[in-house]
Amino acid sequence: MIPEIRKGVVLLYLVFSLALFWGIVYHLQAGSSLQAVLAFDPGMILPVLSLVLVNIALRFSRWQFLLRKADIRLPARTSLTLYIATLGLIITPLYVGELFKPYMVKKLYSVQMRRTLTVVILERYFDVLALFTLGLLDPAGLGHLGYWVLLAAAPGVAAATMAVLPRLRFRAFRLFSRARLLVFFRSTLRPSASVFRALNAPRVFLQAYLASLLAWLSAGVCFYLTARGCGISNLTLTQATAGFSAATTAGAATLFPGGIGAMEAALSARLEALTPAETAWSAVLMVRLLTLWFGVLLGSAVLFTYYRKFLGFSLETEEEHFSEIAPVYDAKIPDHMRRHYLAKKIEPMQGLLEAAGVKKGTGLDVGCGTGWYARALEDRGHTVLGLDRAEGQVRQYLARVPTGGAVVGDAAALPYGDGIFDFAYAINIIHHLPGRMQQAGALKEIRRVLKPGGTFFLHEINVLNPVHRFYMVFLFPVLKDIDEGTEHWILPGETGLFEGFDKIAVRYFTFLPDFLPGPALRALSPLESLLEKSPLRPLSAHYMMVLRKE
Repeated sequence: MIPEIRKGVVLLYLVFSLALFWGIVYHLQAGSSLQAVLAFDPGMILPVLSLVLVNIALRFSRWQFLLRKADIRLPARTSLTLYIATLGLIITPLYVGELFKPYMVKKLYSVQMRRTLTVVILERYFDVLALFTLGLLDPAGLGHLGYWVLLAAAPGVAAATMAVLPRLRFRAFRLFSRARLLVFFRSTLRPSASVFRALNAPRVFLQAYLASLLAWLSAGVCFYLTARGCGISNLTLTQATAGFSAATTAGAATLFPGGIGAMEAALSARLEALTPAETAWSAVLMVRLLTLWFGVLLGSAVLFTYYRKFLGFSLETEEEHFSEIAPVYDAKIPDHMRRHYLAKKIEPMQGLLEAAGVKKGTGLDVGCGTGWYARALEDRGHTVLGLDRAEGQVRQYLARVPTGGAVVGDAAALPYGDGIFDFAYAINIIHHLPGRMQQAGALKEIRRVLKPGGTFFLHEINVLNPVHRFYMVFLFPVLKDIDEGTEHWILPGETGLFEGFDKIAVRYFTFLPDFLPGPALRALSPLESLLEKSPLRPLSAHYMMVLRKE
């Protein structure tokens, strides 16, 4: 059992690491550190810090991506908060701070530590692989031939390791964990072979590797801009990136908090070949302040702010989440975009119902939310009953659709008799159910309550478009706080979920993002209409699957 991470311990690590860092600064360049800070070009501060945030964002995206591939689904906002908080623990020795993430994921979501720890291990693996690769950008600066050969061979060796380790099933780890004095390692810190195998797919490997390359490339550019801000103009971008990568590797190899000492020495040695020692140390000092210590202070601020939440181990259910945001739910999407989406979804449904002879039918809104779609259909003569798991959403629905009815209920156990609805629809709801089994159960229930020949309109987010998938998985949950980033998406070509239904059609629509201003929406709507009719329509943002009860 890992002891709770207390504020005092974190502060102790922070003070110790600061003292170590400034001790090295004083020892190597006594008296010039303040002058270096004052002489730095202030115009470089914002670009450097922006790139630091890009580095953090890319590494967080990689973390969330690997978690999803390992079927560890964390709400994006909680995951981001946890990830940033861990930045404050960079200054712990021997990478002890890395255990904070798997420990908290276990406490909050009851996920075995070894599963999340495997993701953490692979994160560090991809970091090393990316740093080795970027180190090759400047072979002449690597020095000894043997070191260059090691760097050149490392990507191939690492790739081979990725291919072999799943077959070995972590026998080396298990052999090591048999030692009697390592009970903690055996019970808690042994990586998960099943998670490792799931993450060993070539596509997963490539995407995580590319994200790591971009993340550390942005860090190398930080070093380049910092050197320019200190007046070092003869350092090239490739030299800066390769030097920063090699120095980061050297610092990590020492297992010291934040690589303090080794990284400063490696960076200054690289720069002293190009500029006087005092100027070189000025650049080293500034890049460490703007990268390492900025990250530590940002992470510490988040950790202390959310300290009680982390230790409270409170897990908000999806029903509680949607009930909580119900009063402000409508404000999450601009009104002009909501009406745009409303027309895109309601008009095709109305046309298909009329074509099927259902001009004034009785419908069921599964996951009714605040009632926008039900109100639009009632205005067209239909009677719509709503159902939602979130009590707060049902209250909002009843306020908007006073002539209809709505109940708190579960799509997997509909409180209605067999064959009573002419049609039913679920708009961006089914992907919230926690797995394929639950989704199939809900669709079976919807089929049960439909009349023979009744129509079900399944509206879903279309994640065939990789750009839109990235937005919905990583950005939308953080920016809007509606979806949580834990969804199980349904692809338009899905077949196994719809037993007892005939698939009549799939309609693709909307290409414009939900944050588009009103004037831009009006200007771009004709282009969107053209795309919806073009061969590119399968890359739309939304789709509607039309299903008919057999």
